[in-house]
Amino acid sequence: MTPLMLIGLLFTASQGAPEKASPFTAVRWEGDVPSVQFEGEWYGLVSLDGVTREKLVEFCKNEYGDRWKKRFSEDLVEVLKKMGQTPKAGALLVMSKDGTSVTKTGAMTEENRRKVLQGNRDAGEAPARPGREKAPAAPAVAVDRSKLYDFETARIVYRYTGAFEGTETFSVAEHGKTLVIQRDRKIGVWDRNTTFWKDGKATHLDPAKKTWFVTAIKTADMDLSVLHAVEEGLKIVGLLRKGTEDVAGKTCVLYEKKDGDRLWRSWRWKGIELKIEMKNFSGLSYVKEATSVEEGIAIPAELLKVPEGYTPR
Repeated sequence: MTPLMLIGLLFTASQGAPEKASPFTAVRWEGDVPSVQFEGEWYGLVSLDGVTREKLVEFCKNEYGDRWKKRFSEDLVEVLKKMGQTPKAGALLVMSKDGTSVTKTGAMTEENRRKVLQGNRDAGEAPARPGREKAPAAPAVAVDRSKLYDFETARIVYRYTGAFEGTETFSVAEHGKTLVIQRDRKIGVWDRNTTFWKDGKATHLDPAKKTWFVTAIKTADMDLSVLHAVEEGLKIVGLLRKGTEDVAGKTCVLYEKKDGDRLWRSWRWKGIELKIEMKNFSGLSYVKEATSVEEGIAIPAELLKVPEGYTPR
């Protein structure tokens, strides 16, 4: 590629994306985790233009309700703009495949978006295959939301290894009425943020940009890892009890789900997950494990307010 061609490519990538566009040609789901088709291959999405998959999913859930998956897959430009981003014609994609991080630049085109739209329509209208009839909806499981965890206060430090790297500190007060999650995690790019749940709302802080925004979605209602899950609820997602093992000095119940070459193992203690092992889910394999669990640790007051110098997003 000549220098002139390279300059032209970079210039094109810096231009704004069309109103209805996508860098992907199809999107499919494993629960709330999207896999994306790019250049004919399937990948696990890590981030798009520096916005992590988790933030995209969280925003779509909060903004679009029951139609959030449709908006995520078909209206990425609109989603990014509402999040305060400026979608470019060339999107920086961080993805994963077979446990390896892949970084590519994807053209945000209307044709790609049409393929995603058609794929969604086909998936919704396609008849069930013989022997593959859709299972009936699982019954709702009653959960006592007034007491998320069977401990009053605690501070838990986690370590990520594998496709994700870094740490996470989870602080709990009042049996889960007040929560703080501090993440310093690499998923292709470093994701450093703090979220605290207080007085019925979640406040999300971005220390790099010194910005904050508020949602009504409780962190513990979005992430099974910190969700108060009862035995029946775990069975619904396919996690079956296998025995007990110690993690960070705490005796946990071990749950496991196997599906071909995919493995999901969860070690839970008093309503919270202290360790999770994922293999080949949407191309991702990682371990998140508690390295310390301290009960009776109060949450510092400064973690439950927006720091000075931060501006609303």
